[in-house]
Amino acid sequence: MWIAAIALQYNLALFSYEKHFRAVNGLIKGNSRADFAIIRS
Repeated sequence: MWIAAIALQYNLALFSYEKHFRAVNGLIKGNSRADFAIIRS
């Protein structure tokens, strides 16, 4: 959980396949490029 704490502290997104990060509220997380895609019009 240190990784999640650092990501939260510095407002970073976390790319991981580990399911236990789902339990961390407020953490920006995903496991594919699409999870982090920014849609611009």
